[in-house]
Amino acid sequence: MAKKSQWHPAFVAMLRPAVESHFEVRPTLPVGDTPREADVVLLRRRRAGRLPFTGLWKDLTTWNVLEFKGPTVSPRDEDADLLVELGLGVYRRLNEEAEQEGRTSVP
Repeated sequence: MAKKSQWHPAFVAMLRPAVESHFEVRPTLPVGDTPREADVVLLRRRRAGRLPFTGLWKDLTTWNVLEFKGPTVSPRDEDADLLVELGLGVYRRLNEEAEQEGRTSVP
């Protein structure tokens, strides 16, 4: 049997040097009041101006949620509703944080 490994630490370690000059990288994010966290990487833009990136990174927006599947997991159509709900949970959490810190909410 093949040994399974967590991809998140490796992905975050490679992602940080590539984008952290302009983005905050959050490897997990609480998405509600229950103790559940998103199994994603969240990027929040920290600096204005033109991005110095090429390839995939040039298309990053103010807020970006990245989810990658391991080599043994394929995306399924029935997961789309769950991903939308996850995005709504992240949206709600970010706006709660913004309100508590006196910042403008996420559009």
